[in-house]
Amino acid sequence: MVLSKGKGQLTKESQDMLILLATQTFRKKYWNYKDTDIRDDCFQTGLLHLFQNWKSFNPQKYDTCMPYFTEIFKRGLADGMNMHLGRKQFNKDIKIRMISIDSVNEGKGIYNI
Repeated sequence: MVLSKGKGQLTKESQDMLILLATQTFRKKYWNYKDTDIRDDCFQTGLLHLFQNWKSFNPQKYDTCMPYFTEIFKRGLADGMNMHLGRKQFNKDIKIRMISIDSVNEGKGIYNI
């Protein structure tokens, strides 16, 4: 990780290590997910969090990076599950309205001007 931080991008070995860490961590939590689509989406969300946040690791502060990245991956799994359960709202300012085609434009239809 120190070499990757020095280069400013992940090396191939670092990428493989992060994927291996995610795979081994997810193996223990695999049975918590009943639906295979949700399981795969949560795994991909965890990987996304890993690859987005790898630069925030500080080698001066921590001796090993494994617990740090494991926690990032687990939080990514939780984030993926929250998205599937509808607990996470992305933009609260957007209000969704349902418009009926029959009642638009005083009942004359949507295409009448």
